[in-house]
Amino acid sequence: MTITRTTAGKDHTVPEVLNRQAHGLYTAATAVTDYQVFDNRGHSLVFDHGWEDVADDTARWISDHKTGLDTDAGAVSTVSHPSA
Repeated sequence: MTITRTTAGKDHTVPEVLNRQAHGLYTAATAVTDYQVFDNRGHSLVFDHGWEDVADDTARWISDHKTGLDTDAGAVSTVSHPSA
C-alpha cells in the first residue's frame, strides 16, 4: 500500500499543520507514506493557476511507486515545492 498527502502551504481551509499531523498517523504503517507541500498554494491547488505542476508531481509519484513496493515498505519522505 502507498499513501501520499499532497497539501498546500497557504491552505486556510485545512491548514498545512493539520495535514502534517494527519500524515504523522501513518508513519508507523508498513506502507510508503509520502508528504508533498506546495508552499505558495491555497486550498484549491488542483484547480488554480499552476495546477499542472501538482498533476505532474502526482503522476510522477504514481509512476515511481507502482512497482517495487515491497522494497520501499515503511519509507517516509517529505517534499516541499516552492511555487513560482
